[in-house]
Amino acid sequence: MSLSYVGTQLTIYVGSAILIAGVLGNGINIFIFSSVRTYRNTPSTFYFLVGSIHNLLYLAINLTFRIVSVGSGFDLTRTSLAWCRARSFFLSTISVISFTCSCLATIDQFLATSQSAHLRRYSKIELAYRIVLVTMVVWYLQGIPWILYQNISPISTTCVRTNAIYAIYVSVYLLLVLCVIPVVVMIGFGFLTYRNIRLTIALAELRADRQLAKMTLIQVVLVIISIIPYGINNAYGLITTGMTKDANRILIESFISTIVSLITYLYYMGSFYMFLISSSRFRHAYHTLCDNTTSNSSSLLCLVDDDYFCLCDINQIAQCFLYDKTLDQCKHCLAQGQCIKGDTDTPSDYVCRCPRCHFGSICQHNTKLFSFTMESLLSPDLLSSSFIKKSVSLSMYIIVPALLLIFGTISNIFSFVTFRRPKTRLNGAGHYFFTSTIFSQLSLFCLLSKIIHIIINLRGLFVQPMVNTILCKILSFLLSSSTRICYWLIVFVNIERLYVTIYPTKRWLKEPKTAKKIIIFVIMLTYGVHIHELIQYTIVPDPKYTVHGKWCVTQFSHSLQIYNQINTMIHYLSPCLVNLICTITLLIRPARIRANLDKKKSR
Repeated sequence: MSLSYVGTQLTIYVGSAILIAGVLGNGINIFIFSSVRTYRNTPSTFYFLVGSIHNLLYLAINLTFRIVSVGSGFDLTRTSLAWCRARSFFLSTISVISFTCSCLATIDQFLATSQSAHLRRYSKIELAYRIVLVTMVVWYLQGIPWILYQNISPISTTCVRTNAIYAIYVSVYLLLVLCVIPVVVMIGFGFLTYRNIRLTIALAELRADRQLAKMTLIQVVLVIISIIPYGINNAYGLITTGMTKDANRILIESFISTIVSLITYLYYMGSFYMFLISSSRFRHAYHTLCDNTTSNSSSLLCLVDDDYFCLCDINQIAQCFLYDKTLDQCKHCLAQGQCIKGDTDTPSDYVCRCPRCHFGSICQHNTKLFSFTMESLLSPDLLSSSFIKKSVSLSMYIIVPALLLIFGTISNIFSFVTFRRPKTRLNGAGHYFFTSTIFSQLSLFCLLSKIIHIIINLRGLFVQPMVNTILCKILSFLLSSSTRICYWLIVFVNIERLYVTIYPTKRWLKEPKTAKKIIIFVIMLTYGVHIHELIQYTIVPDPKYTVHGKWCVTQFSHSLQIYNQINTMIHYLSPCLVNLICTITLLIRPARIRANLDKKKSR
């Protein structure tokens, strides 16, 4: 097995994994940083937002076409001069804008954590808007030579640099602007930020947003891990330019460049996952809250954290005292909600202060991204104070799933009869469709049953707690797992079509035996990764809004909540991305074949 073959396989499979993870992570970053108002008003998170957008563009433009060109042998930069120049322009500008945003975020955290009020004034969102605008204009203007001096070589038919001075500029640019300068800036200001945090001890003097600073420092580590190997490889390329190399050395250097390139892609992919590890939430700095006191014409502001109760007076000074929050708390709330007592002599007199994206009398409903349940979607309508809205919603939530079940059953019966015939299952696709039909019907049945179960629980009609709990667990588990099994089965249908297109004479993936093994693996794996739902779903009462009503909800720990979100993201977005990649490849492959045939005919 040659290094060239290993490098090709790594590019296809590792590159595809990085592409999928990068699109998911950057997409979530963009959604979070753009939808939450608090994040939009913070300079560092604005830099993260702009950086995530450009990271997503970089992966979409560079990595996607690299995987396709390596996997199928069709390189558009060899045949299209416009794409040769456009790709060079976008890659040179998008990457440097992303690194610039990471550097700016690190510098902003140094300013925000500084004890100097003069330096803290420069950490403003208005200034961040202007800096980003100027930065983008400068780097896009810098990319113009990449359009002018890129051309397709008539000898090697590759996209090359046609100007010697420009070629030297590109080599220095890649080494300094994309490697040395970002690493030096981020390490330097990252150290200064860390020093500011260590020096900030007195809470009354300053309380910076340490979670956000931690995220920035983690970003520095990501840059060091992913970019330094790229810089070393570029420096080696500059030093050895003009040296005579044998074929074996060229092959080894090409393989090392492939590995280094894949490591570099970790920077464009990994920010979301590093943020997920380093910080669970963002908190406003106390000095920022106190600074806003005067501007809001308020003479006094109080705030509480895990250890202190603070008062911000008109002089913008935080006067803080130790605070034992257990004195007025209780333990009735879910999802780590804060339970606050009313009358200490009345056990039912309490109120739950729910964390972000949770609501309900005891914080039982969750609306976090990729974490919401059927109950959290239906409860606002079913508990509406408007009788008309409640009645209409109740009718629609029963009629629509019932109609879906009726028409879906008819369709699935025809599909079942069709793919039950042996002739339709000579290839693997027939088995995938046959199994998908069964799980589609199961999903529709569980959907209607789940809604009926919610309505019955809300009206307090269940009298057997054990039966109620079992239905809560089983219906929720089967609804989510069977639906996602259908997604993956359709994915393997498209993978088989792509396999037949690329390897028309081979039958391994088309064999019914292979399809049966894949189906068993998909079913067992999907059920296995959803087993936590079967364990964690439970019945809880709703004493504030209904007399006897109950809800079927989850009680995930923090780590299990993160696992559930990632698991849900993978099962929803990964099939979509795989189907998209297969579709694009299926469109490109026939076009390439026709182009080769036209060339042969022209000869």
